Amino acid sequence: MATATKLKSAETTTEDLAAQVDALKADLAALTGTLAEYGKTQGEHLKEGAKARAASARATGEAQVAQLREQSAELSKQAEEFVQEKPALSVGVAAGIGFIAGLFLARK
Repeated sequence: MATATKLKSAETTTEDLAAQVDALKADLAALTGTLAEYGKTQGEHLKEGAKARAASARATGEAQVAQLREQSAELSKQAEEFVQEKPALSVGVAAGIGFIAGLFLARK
């Protein structure tokens, strides 16, 4: 009888272990699904954050380009006024710059 009790106990334990293994498999499958969903959600958050940063950088860049265009226009206007006010000096400065540039370029 002791042998029958041990066999019955072993059968129950094997069945219990099989049930526990099945439960573990189900839990692992659920955990895998949860982690996949979490990864997907995190990826979407990162994607949205990157889009927001890119839009912000683009807006900043466009603002800087507009500011540089305004400064360029102002400098061009100032240069034209200077040439109109002092044409001889302007020609002299341009000739001097051309001469110096020619010296540097000729010294290869």
